[in-house]
Amino acid sequence: MRRFSRLLSLLLTRTCPLLLFQPLVTFHVHGLTPIEPSKPATLVWISDIHYDMYYGTANAYSYDKPNRCSGIETRNTTTSITNTTAETTTITTHINLSSRGTYGCDAPRRLIEMTLLAVQDVLRSRNKHLGEDEENEQVQDTILLTGDLIRHDIDQVPNSKAAMALSLDQLTRLVRSYFPIESDADIIPAIGNNDVSPDYYLDLDKIVEKQNWEESQDDESEETGLDVLYNAFSNKFLFETVELASFESAGYYARKLPNTNVVVLVLNTVIYSSFHWPEQSNEERKNDPLQQFVWMEAQLQKILNQNKKEQADEENISDIPQATTKKQVCWIVGHIPPTIGSYRQTQLWKDEYVQKYYDIITKYKDIIATQLYGHIHSDEFRLISSPPLTSSSSSNTSSSSSSLPPMLLHGSITPLYGSNPNFRIMTYDTISGTILDYDVYSIDISANSTSSWTKLYSFTEYYGVDDVSYDSLELIHKKMKTKKDEDKTLNKFVDVHYSKPTKQWVMEETENQTFCNDECQSKWTCVIQSMTHLDYESCISPSSITPSDTVKKEPPPSSPSKLVQLLTAIAIIFFVVFAAKIICGVWERQARRRQYGDVAKEFNLDTNDLTLYERRNSEEGVGGRDDDGFDNEDDSHNHQNNQLQQSSIMLSDDAELL
Repeated sequence: MRRFSRLLSLLLTRTCPLLLFQPLVTFHVHGLTPIEPSKPATLVWISDIHYDMYYGTANAYSYDKPNRCSGIETRNTTTSITNTTAETTTITTHINLSSRGTYGCDAPRRLIEMTLLAVQDVLRSRNKHLGEDEENEQVQDTILLTGDLIRHDIDQVPNSKAAMALSLDQLTRLVRSYFPIESDADIIPAIGNNDVSPDYYLDLDKIVEKQNWEESQDDESEETGLDVLYNAFSNKFLFETVELASFESAGYYARKLPNTNVVVLVLNTVIYSSFHWPEQSNEERKNDPLQQFVWMEAQLQKILNQNKKEQADEENISDIPQATTKKQVCWIVGHIPPTIGSYRQTQLWKDEYVQKYYDIITKYKDIIATQLYGHIHSDEFRLISSPPLTSSSSSNTSSSSSSLPPMLLHGSITPLYGSNPNFRIMTYDTISGTILDYDVYSIDISANSTSSWTKLYSFTEYYGVDDVSYDSLELIHKKMKTKKDEDKTLNKFVDVHYSKPTKQWVMEETENQTFCNDECQSKWTCVIQSMTHLDYESCISPSSITPSDTVKKEPPPSSPSKLVQLLTAIAIIFFVVFAAKIICGVWERQARRRQYGDVAKEFNLDTNDLTLYERRNSEEGVGGRDDDGFDNEDDSHNHQNNQLQQSSIMLSDDAELL
């Protein structure tokens, strides 16, 4: 029996190191499940086209000069007839406007055709490159149109309602002629403030009335402003019954991108604008116009619940789990962004809606990959990490600081404000929804230019970052704020932001080198982190904001990077192995005491001495100095060494059993 127990103890001692790695294998399988390789796909992003079918006529829209875009220039001349009388005549001159567009004018048809043709060529080249890899399963291309499809002030032309309908019909047909339905191109439009007439006008009372209206033979509902958009988009851009119904009734909808994990929530941002009119009469409904916030939160909660179900199903699988590829993520898309403009720092959303939006995005930020908006006609981004400051901030204590998903803002096709037309070709991960990179294409429409569409820059290469995530944008923002800014990050940002032949007043030019001065630096670094005008003012001049206007802002919790997470996991593994080794060491010592107890008792030995001696015998033989510092020349140990030699001979029979 004693021999059996010794044999069992030795077997456990030899197998203990193997047992130590069992938790490691389990941890690898269940905690660090191999992630399926990312599947990149292409997103074409076009914003603020502002198609003007009247370009080159007397009804063309012009930013400053009345006749700049009409193709006609008039000037008055005065001719003296006598000393006391003079005659004034008007001279009309016809100007040959460029078909490619003119700075200060909205976009002509030819410019839009050139844009779509350029997009078509870029996609054909990219898809050909992807097609060279036979194992790569291509995802259909997606074209995102973030609003303001139509020219400014369409209500100022004769028969404006018909003009609006005709302009939308011409534009949607033109887009589809380059990307027909058979091509499987997924087109996602959003409503802009110039897509309704007059500008920013949506009568919410009429829309709600139509929602509650019951169809009858005698009654007809009034036009709401969404009708003309619905007629233009249906069966060209919108097809699904749920999409059509949602858009027709309120102007927002959700779409799942085929063969991806991405769900796009397309918002109607006109109703949140600081310039929206008329006011809704029902005070209760004003808190959530058209119940879009309720719908938005319901859609996000639906995604969250679906992901939890997928998680539970995965955990119930007894086999080694595979990487989850069904967990959905969300993009928030709209026209007017919940932030301030960069030119006059005008707040673009009303206070109460900025706050509600922030609360919702904060609550569901883990499933929101990005936010994509247009409207401001420039290439920018926003990094929001604190609750917005509003006129009611002093009474608002519900919001806690949280870093929101990155907000990307896009330039325009229209050259109305002096910018060169531009669009983006974006690459995104179909599993995580992360924007991996994007290329900006631009065309110089200066009078003497004959250039075609060319790639202006690639985001990751231009800024030296890995992707277009929050962490990457935060790194860019930090560089912009530093005084040294050795790689001129701020200057790079300002250059591509304007994309203009002439720079704004905040720029200083010295010997062909354009740089951003101190005032420019302060403004940009504050604009990027602001949702409201009070946010901006508190950043530019903290003393100008009274305590009653502010809430305490805690620094945003930093999310650990992938490297930190990996190092943490490795540290946990080593800690578990080290702890297990200590436990096994204690267990082994106790086993040896039980094993050699009789021998130690017979020869009046300490079991620790016996264990050390046995290890020395097995490694070096009897005699000499061992690693523990015992000297066999010490007279006090000679007698014990002889006894240990005898005991090792007695134990050799047991060792042979292994």
